[in-house]
Amino acid sequence: MEKDQSQRGGGGAATQGGINFQNRVSAWVCVHILAERSANPIGPMNVPAYARFETPEPIDDTLVGAVDGAHAFVQAKRTLSLSTVADSDLASVIDQFVRQYTSNRSGSDVRPWCARPLDPTKDQFVLATTSESSAPVRVDLATVLDRIRGLTIGQPLIDGTTSDNQRKALDTLLAHVRRSWQSAAGAEPTDSDIRAVCALMHVRVLDVETNGIAEREALSLLEHRVLENPQQAGAAWSTLLQLVADLSQRRSGIDEAGLRTALEQAGVSLKGPARYDKDISKLRNHAKETVRYLAHNSRIPVGTTEVRVDRLATGAIRQASESESLVVVGWPGAGKSGILHDFAESAIDEGRDVVFIAVDQIGATSLGELRDELGLEHEVIEILRNWPGQRSGILVIDALDAARGDPASGALLNLIRAIMTSGGRWRVVTSIRKYDLRYSPGLRELFRGTLTPAIPLNLQDREFGTLRHVNVPLFTDEELDEVRNQAPALDALLRIAPPVLFDLLRVPFNLRLMAEILESGVDASELRPIRTQSELLNRYWAYRVAGTSGGDLRERLLRRICTLMIEARRLRAERQRVVEPGSAEALQQLLSNQVLVEWQPSTDAMPQRQQLAFSHNILFDFAASQLFLPSESADLVRLLAADPDLVLMLRPSIVVRYQHLWETNREGFWALLFTSCADPLVSPVGKVIGAAVLAESGRTLQDFDPLVKSLRSSSTPEHAAAETAFRHLVGALTAGPIAAFAGAAAGPYCELLRVVTQTPNEFLAGYSATLLRAILDHQPSLTPDQFSTAGEAARNLLSFAWSHQ
Repeated sequence: MEKDQSQRGGGGAATQGGINFQNRVSAWVCVHILAERSANPIGPMNVPAYARFETPEPIDDTLVGAVDGAHAFVQAKRTLSLSTVADSDLASVIDQFVRQYTSNRSGSDVRPWCARPLDPTKDQFVLATTSESSAPVRVDLATVLDRIRGLTIGQPLIDGTTSDNQRKALDTLLAHVRRSWQSAAGAEPTDSDIRAVCALMHVRVLDVETNGIAEREALSLLEHRVLENPQQAGAAWSTLLQLVADLSQRRSGIDEAGLRTALEQAGVSLKGPARYDKDISKLRNHAKETVRYLAHNSRIPVGTTEVRVDRLATGAIRQASESESLVVVGWPGAGKSGILHDFAESAIDEGRDVVFIAVDQIGATSLGELRDELGLEHEVIEILRNWPGQRSGILVIDALDAARGDPASGALLNLIRAIMTSGGRWRVVTSIRKYDLRYSPGLRELFRGTLTPAIPLNLQDREFGTLRHVNVPLFTDEELDEVRNQAPALDALLRIAPPVLFDLLRVPFNLRLMAEILESGVDASELRPIRTQSELLNRYWAYRVAGTSGGDLRERLLRRICTLMIEARRLRAERQRVVEPGSAEALQQLLSNQVLVEWQPSTDAMPQRQQLAFSHNILFDFAASQLFLPSESADLVRLLAADPDLVLMLRPSIVVRYQHLWETNREGFWALLFTSCADPLVSPVGKVIGAAVLAESGRTLQDFDPLVKSLRSSSTPEHAAAETAFRHLVGALTAGPIAAFAGAAAGPYCELLRVVTQTPNEFLAGYSATLLRAILDHQPSLTPDQFSTAGEAARNLLSFAWSHQ
């Protein structure tokens, strides 16, 4: 009998050489999985997704599965001859091919490679060998198999040959197929059986041994498509060889994620998966465009000069974001957007991976819509998970509170939650107003934790002491000095500003408004009487909107815009629904004065003329307060009662209304507060707004006289409303900054407690005890008078409790 040449004299060395070749073939496949390149010629035409080694399948060396569900069953033989002997290596390979086909014919197995009948247009049985195999195998047999797949139905198999050598190869093949089929199926194969199994067979040469052409190809792919450092290609190849050897011993498999993990654990730095390259590039560009879009927030235009201030918070965020996620808080207008702009810009310049989303640019109501809006092929979360890097990446979200009642807020919260709970290298830095953070338990829970030493005490808010946060303070003296050095006009105003106005101008937004007013030609001395932001906004409104010819028409346009925004629950409106005959000039004036801007649907697009927005959210809040909210308290309460969800979007505007009433019409303030608290249809959030303004504004006991009188007189119509107002006042105080309770600048809450507890009922006693506990929790900070007054309130409560036992 003829002996197969590959079996002569090989012994253990030949066996070991075969195993080494098999491992190299498997490692070559793994490189193509990592590079997201087709494993052709020994795998499916599409990109391979996973590989399994030493499988229980008849073709057992390597199984390759592609992303489209195609499979290649690979048998690796380093050298092979065209032997007709029944126990030769070639006969063994053909037998494995036949048994694989017969076992897969039903397609009833749950395993993906056996769950359907095999398809020669997708699936392959591959004999992988080297150039050292005999020409009858690697040339003649390979050619015959390729030609058989091109025969038409009914065409004899002999037509697949063009030479004597090919006919010999075909005869040898058919003899092995018939013998194996008889053994496996217990019957002779039909012509269609033979055609079907042969159509799946391939002979492919893969010179993957040391310095072979396939090994060089694998190393090149590692260098150019897979590795961050091309010099690690040799180390990566060695790691993969050892990995597939270990997996083969365990009869296991691996996918792309497992391969990446194994290489990273071996100290090999990887690029991101190639399929995410376009999306990563788009997110990088989007971040740069968002930086450009928000650049105006970090500057104060004064004539032809743009004033920039290096703020301490920017550096603190930069340092802390290396290790933790942060929420950036601050009062409206404190400069949160400007600081996030400077932080993101510096992080990009440092080479950090940054994704930057400005909420007022996003219209998506779900993560799927966000993907489409940004023009991505994959979900944002999926991209970030597959974005490689050694240093922490940063997802920056500016003005989360700008989403208000917009469904976009839910999508962004889901994105934040997914990133922060994934345990990956990405950190979240998002800005939000204090109020919105205070009453967002989900967001507070996400950022709960201890601050790193990178955040100094002067950038922390004790109210959020249990959260990882940065508090953006108002301009310090040093920061105002930077402004004064760059802008003589503002320096002149600050020199003559009374202390109250000077402190008002520590708010960056206020300073920007003042610069615009000065640019209108107003003398600085005319601005000295301004004491509050409400007065400043009214003065700005007079110069930019209402105070000159055509003011009524400009206000009419702005009222229409506010109405459309509120109806849509989004801070933008369609231009065509705003403009009316004769209003074009008025709209142009509002755009020219930077009251309105043309919205940009994405940062890499030109401003979209058909979408209008306010240049700052505070201007929307003021405009809605002036033009949309009814002027009469009863009408305003009816509006909030008819649409309880409206308060989610208009809360800042209602705050503006309360603040204006506090400054100009205290009687109107109390009427609005008591009326809203008395109406059962007004939401709890709507009722707490006035109480929160009261907590921030009340400075003397006399400021609370209407509340105290109504609480003491159970016969007045306002008594029940006053109790509700007191309950919400306690809630606002205990949830708010502790500075309200203690120290020389604190509000009169110890005195208020003393008075309220002199003749309490059970309701007042309960809420007074809650407020008293909050005050006494900060006993070391109380002045002697405050502590004494709090003690009197405590004795009143004890006396009440004793008398009602």
